[in-house]
Amino acid sequence: MRFGTREVATTGKLHGKPAIIIHGRRDALVFPNLHSRAYYALNQVEERRKSQLSYVEVTTGQHFDAFISSLFFGATGVQFAPLHYYFVQAMDSMYAHLTGGGTLPPSQVVRPTPRGVQLYTPANVATLLPPMRQSPAAADRISFEDGVLSIPE
Repeated sequence: MRFGTREVATTGKLHGKPAIIIHGRRDALVFPNLHSRAYYALNQVEERRKSQLSYVEVTTGQHFDAFISSLFFGATGVQFAPLHYYFVQAMDSMYAHLTGGGTLPPSQVVRPTPRGVQLYTPANVATLLPPMRQSPAAADRISFEDGVLSIPE
């Protein structure tokens, strides 16, 4: 049993490999505190300054984003923003990093606006779904200092 436990234990060690975690703060099934936040903090403890892990938390996101477009939530409309939008940005950033030395986005909170009853269109996506930033505002930076993970509200 000890051997099996060691095989599945999370170490937080990525051995300097680049990675990006995208997590929705409003996920009611995969809680950020018990999953992504904890893993990010463990990685920071284990790898410190050598870590290439970026953690992006989407305030109005949750992991069932594939169903968001097909569900209507009464008069207020859709209350979640699609995480897949940020997944695509993360994959583009990772591809640029691996093929041309591009910079991965720093750890940050992203604050999209759910679409409500309107559809996402090319005209409103930039306003409703702000991109991950290479230089996020101080109020949106996720940090890990002296063993403390700080995530802005």
